[in-house]
Amino acid sequence: MIDEKDLKLLKDVLWDTDLACLDLIKNRRPIIERLMVYGRPEHIQWMLEHYSDKDLAETVRKSKNLDKKTANYWAIRLKIHL
Repeated sequence: MIDEKDLKLLKDVLWDTDLACLDLIKNRRPIIERLMVYGRPEHIQWMLEHYSDKDLAETVRKSKNLDKKTANYWAIRLKIHL
């Protein structure tokens, strides 16, 4: 369950998502993708607090929705190869 503070923060980035039905575990890949692409510093901080480096790396490796620039940035930051 997402608390009110998190909902308020995430609604700007997940504009087309019904946040009441959002599951942070089941929907982690699309959430992480959206935050990586459109997130402001406060969104990135939230993502880093709620998801492990393993989750982030898996998303970067498997995503078809990340642009090259974003994927390369996160690959460097996470020290992974694409």
